[in-house]
Amino acid sequence: APAPATSPVKGPLWHHQVSAKARSRNRAAFALQHDPGTGKTLSVIAEAGEMFLDGDIDTLVIIAPNRVSRQWVEKQFPRWAGYAWKGWFWPKGGLASGKRLNEFEVALQVGEIQRKLRVFAFNFEAIRIGRPTKGHYVPLPAAVQLLDRIMTTSKRGVYLCVDESHRIKDPLAQQTRGVLRY
Repeated sequence: APAPATSPVKGPLWHHQVSAKARSRNRAAFALQHDPGTGKTLSVIAEAGEMFLDGDIDTLVIIAPNRVSRQWVEKQFPRWAGYAWKGWFWPKGGLASGKRLNEFEVALQVGEIQRKLRVFAFNFEAIRIGRPTKGHYVPLPAAVQLLDRIMTTSKRGVYLCVDESHRIKDPLAQQTRGVLRY
């Protein structure tokens, strides 16, 4: 049965979600290890909502597989979030169009931060950081440069969610290094 709890999400949270949310609050890192299909995404949306409404964060960054990252913004947040938010996802081909780039520029303005939780979803592939070899400079990918700007424009704090975190195993792998940057 659902646990009775006041929540910033549409619909009730189950007891295991409420319990995990309570245990994770005020920790630097926490892993949700529920079984598949038991509401890890809803748990993150609820916790981020509480932190946003309490004034602890103004930004949620989600790093997920390509097939999943877009769903956070297009399906999961509209379905579950019961608070003001605005979302952007990194497109598969990058920010090729000027329109997409302008959308991200607007998102980085301070006025947007005050009214709504900013939700940015990136795929693992976009944040891969190459290793320099023999003194050769390796430029940062555009998504990593944007993530750096997102982190610096936050006025209250950033909640970082790594969905499908089993993809970051090898400490020398490019996408692991991209995630560990934050």
